[in-house]
Amino acid sequence: MPSLILFREGDSLIQKNMNQEVLNKVFVGLRLLLIAIAAVMLIVLYMAEPGSEGEGGISGTLVNYGLFLTVITAVIGVFSAGFSIAINPTGIKNVLIGLGAFVVIIGLSYVLADGSDFEKYKEVTEDTSKMVSMGLNMFYITGLLALLSVVYSAVARIFK
Repeated sequence: MPSLILFREGDSLIQKNMNQEVLNKVFVGLRLLLIAIAAVMLIVLYMAEPGSEGEGGISGTLVNYGLFLTVITAVIGVFSAGFSIAINPTGIKNVLIGLGAFVVIIGLSYVLADGSDFEKYKEVTEDTSKMVSMGLNMFYITGLLALLSVVYSAVARIFK
């Protein structure tokens, strides 16, 4: 069975560090390349004359580039989580707890969502309004949980 890990069992610590350094350099290079592409696209957008974009134009290209980066980030996140679990299978319990909490937040957000205001907007269905409401509820719930965790951490630190 081929190994997903970059280090073989007999590799010395120096070899592992060298492999890690090469991998880090590759990722830094990729990150800088993506930043450079975005910078060039922004410069082109700012240098374009107003109204000369036509159908889609550079702003449409920037939106598509943003979507591309979002998809790439999601794929890297999923693979990173998969590799992390493959390297440390004892962490599966924590992953399942996190996924369960995420599913509970999604369910709670959907139950609390109200799509009744769709009539105020043109070309918006009740389902679309409910999904937007669900997304806002998820944002509020996760924001509140983050705030509560910071407050708890500060209070716990005071009493230690």
